[in-house]
Amino acid sequence: MPKLTPELSTFENIDIQKALKHIKKADKRFTPIIKAIPAFEIKPNLV
Repeated sequence: MPKLTPELSTFENIDIQKALKHIKKADKRFTPIIKAIPAFEIKPNLV
């Protein structure tokens, strides 16, 4: 059990770090997409 938890956390951290790096590199391209995604997620929830 204790061995699985750090592995899962490291995988999650790697995914987050990769995502942040990609977003930072193509920040100008991704910002409109990132802004559009939460908009789509929020609208159905509110409705």
